[in-house]
Amino acid sequence: VEAFYAKLCSYGLSYGVDFQTVKTVHHDENVVLVSLENADANQSYYLHPALYDGVFQSMIDCFVKEEGSIYVAIATNGVHYYRTIGNKCYAYI
Repeated sequence: VEAFYAKLCSYGLSYGVDFQTVKTVHHDENVVLVSLENADANQSYYLHPALYDGVFQSMIDCFVKEEGSIYVAIATNGVHYYRTIGNKCYAYI
């Protein structure tokens, strides 16, 4: 996890502790599987914004195309969930 956020920092993306929700990330050219955890146990959200942001963070390394150039996803077509997420989840992208 520390190495993941250190790598993002080397791209110029610095995330504070409250937004460091990625715990593990695995990817190949077409798929990302990420486990996320948020220390804020606020259950008033179906999906806590910091967890949602963690999904985007997990994809950044997949979009590095050349030195000094990264692409950051800023939108999705949709999110499917069947109950309140809580403070731990997995995302398959």
